[in-house]
Amino acid sequence: MFDDTMEMNYDEFIEYIKERMEEALEDDDVREVRIVPAIKNNQIVVDALQAFFEDGGQSPLIYLDSYYEDYRMGVNLDELLHNMVMLYRDSLENAQVMGAVDIQQFERVRDKLTLRLVNTEQNSVLLSGCPHRSFADELEVTYRIVAGRTEGGISTILVTNDLLETWDVDEELLFTLACENSLRLFPPVIESVRQMLERSFGAGITKAFKDSPDAPENRLYLLTNDCRINGAAALCYSDALPSFARAMDTDFFVIPSSIHEVILVPEGTGFSPHQLKDILVGANHKVLQKEDILSNGIYFYARSRGKIEKYSGQMEGNLLQ
Repeated sequence: MFDDTMEMNYDEFIEYIKERMEEALEDDDVREVRIVPAIKNNQIVVDALQAFFEDGGQSPLIYLDSYYEDYRMGVNLDELLHNMVMLYRDSLENAQVMGAVDIQQFERVRDKLTLRLVNTEQNSVLLSGCPHRSFADELEVTYRIVAGRTEGGISTILVTNDLLETWDVDEELLFTLACENSLRLFPPVIESVRQMLERSFGAGITKAFKDSPDAPENRLYLLTNDCRINGAAALCYSDALPSFARAMDTDFFVIPSSIHEVILVPEGTGFSPHQLKDILVGANHKVLQKEDILSNGIYFYARSRGKIEKYSGQMEGNLLQ
């Protein structure tokens, strides 16, 4: 038994969690609990916990890196284990696709196909094994099957080249269905950065903001989805950017602040492209976890062209003044 007066190192922690989860799930028809490697965005490999059932099925992954950080910050072990068991049970209760047989049948999953946007260079290994398409330079659209959704997150399965061959469908159909489903399952949300801060931290967090709606800090907007997970994919929704351009009556810059959301900056806000680039690169290096980084480049949406492009410094209207 672990002596709770001593802090466990990472290897001790994951072995302890595995043993305790085996005890907690012994009445759940679980054949085995394993620690398995899992690849997150940008090819970050982490340990995950997964239960394997007597009937051959398996549970969604529970990533362990964040739980270890919580443990090191002083969160009680019993609380951590309780949260993990609840996440496991919620995942099973809300799972929509459980078995390998289901995944092999295209008609069983076509309504669950969704988009995910990733960085091209940082995901080269993943992209070599799955269907994808380029988006706005340096970004790639990939495809996932939604296997479950809970308050704590979303369980998905990557669509691989092998799956695509089994289904005998082409990438064009995949893209069409994934766009339709993503819009339905994860509708876009646009809110000002001020609204986001007040919603997340309370009104006091923005007391230094100017009251004028034309103040620069009040004209930055977040684009994400309703669950705010992998929300940068909303850039691919057919009317998300055109509708924002119509509402603002201007062209705008797009800062890919993470895989979960992007920041929209209308022209005339007062920030130069150089300032926006510095803000993005600084956040990527000092604030974000590596697996949450989407890009170090900023993008521009021009109404005249009707599309988003990587900002080159030579575009028409290349200064925000």
